[in-house]
Amino acid sequence: MTTWMNTKAIERPLTPGLQLVAAGWAGKNQDDGDISSIVREISDEYEALNFDLSDCGMFDALWNIGQESGLGLEVEAALIPILQETIEQCEKRELNPYRLPSKGCFVIAVSDGYGISRELRERSVYANVIGHLTRSNDRIVIFQDHIQYLGSDCTTKGENDARKDS
Repeated sequence: MTTWMNTKAIERPLTPGLQLVAAGWAGKNQDDGDISSIVREISDEYEALNFDLSDCGMFDALWNIGQESGLGLEVEAALIPILQETIEQCEKRELNPYRLPSKGCFVIAVSDGYGISRELRERSVYANVIGHLTRSNDRIVIFQDHIQYLGSDCTTKGENDARKDS
């Protein structure tokens, strides 16, 4: 089940073509006090829906957004904001950083992803357009040399647990 932060726009359905923006750092727990209020304020201005990743990882959030909306999505893994130190720590522990809870990180569904990303960065919240919603039911994550499909257990095809497989 998704945890949508802003209730003003919740009646507005998610539609194909909406851009997906990641705000904050995936795979890292950070104090989200200021980030949360900034994301909520700017999301309300853009009539955007945002999903809080405090209790789940990026892949879980993306799966839930697709499941709840009945839509598919395409996301570029290289565009998901993640710190090099997070990647290095996950490699040492054989964990997938896209599956770690990420307090202070949000996925935002919005028509003007580049505009909201710019405004968030102006307020010192790193944000990036990572993909978009599609009409199909496929939840696709594109890596440099291959694509993977998110599964209902919030793994990518071929993953069995929180361990890193690719």
